[in-house]
Amino acid sequence: MNSWLKNVIKEVIPLTDEEWAFFIQFGKTIKLKPNDTFFTSGVVADKVGFLKEGILRAYHTKDCGKVITCYFYHLPKNNIVSLHTSFTQDKPSEHTVEAITNCEILYLEKSDLHSCLERYPAFERLVRIFAENEYLKSSKRINDLQTESAKEIYRTFLRESGDLLLKVPQHMIASYLGMSQYTLSKIKKEI
Repeated sequence: MNSWLKNVIKEVIPLTDEEWAFFIQFGKTIKLKPNDTFFTSGVVADKVGFLKEGILRAYHTKDCGKVITCYFYHLPKNNIVSLHTSFTQDKPSEHTVEAITNCEILYLEKSDLHSCLERYPAFERLVRIFAENEYLKSSKRINDLQTESAKEIYRTFLRESGDLLLKVPQHMIASYLGMSQYTLSKIKKEI
């Protein structure tokens, strides 16, 4: 049971059997259908999840009603489902995380994660490495959006997450890439 998660964590840091048993006792599983939410805007994100299957997106709704897709959670790359700022600062989230496909997530409540951190130093290292990886991905994304042309941004997306093209609606991908659907369609025809 949950050997998939043990393998995900083992890629980052090995845990002893004792550490693993303590950690996994807190794990809860949730299954989401398309459009179900894991986190809701305006509510503190008080848990962290590990995506077992499916695709989710984080989005923000502007005051004018425009929906901006900020992030995709999908395997094998982005399997940690978290809203880090809300989680660490106990502030209501500006984002909603919703399922695009059927999803299964194993998650821990914040208080349970803190129990792991307090009891075993290995979890401090694990959380730090996950946080560093998320920071690096976010920094790269910001840099790409600020410095690359629309074509370069699309090529990067194809290289890193091209499998999403057939699984995610085009308007969400266009929003994520910071362009209109028209621009995305035009670029796809040119490449």
